[in-house]
Amino acid sequence: MKKTMLTMLVLAGAVSSLTFAEWAKISESRAVSYYIDFEELKKADGYIYWWLLIDYRKPTPVHGDLSTKTYNQGDCKLFRLKRVRYSFHKEPMGRGNSDLQESEGENRKWKYPSPKTVDGIVLKKACDRVYP
Repeated sequence: MKKTMLTMLVLAGAVSSLTFAEWAKISESRAVSYYIDFEELKKADGYIYWWLLIDYRKPTPVHGDLSTKTYNQGDCKLFRLKRVRYSFHKEPMGRGNSDLQESEGENRKWKYPSPKTVDGIVLKKACDRVYP
C-alpha cells in the first residue's frame, strides 16, 4: 500500500511538473504541433527517456482532447523507440486535468521509425542532445 501511494505521488509530481515544462517545437503540420522537453531528457541503462507533447489545432474526434503528452523510451544505437505512458488533456499545451495511462499492446513494442517521420525526427534530436 505504501509503495503504491509513493508511486502515485511520484507520478503526480512528474505530470504536474510537465505543465511548466520548457517545450521546444520540433515539427508541425496544419493539424498538429510536436514539442519535446529537452530539460527532462534522461539517460539510463543504455536508453534515453523524454516527454513529447502533441498539440492539436482542433479537438480529437473521439475524446475531444486538445493535447497529448507521451513518455518515450529510445534506443539511439538501434534507432528505435516505444511509448511508455500517455496523458490526455482537454486544453492546449498539456494543460488542464490529465488521465495518465500506461502503454499496452502494440504501443509497448519497439518501433523503428523512418528518419523522415515525426518519430524519426524526434528520436534523432533526442539522441543528438544526449550523444552530441
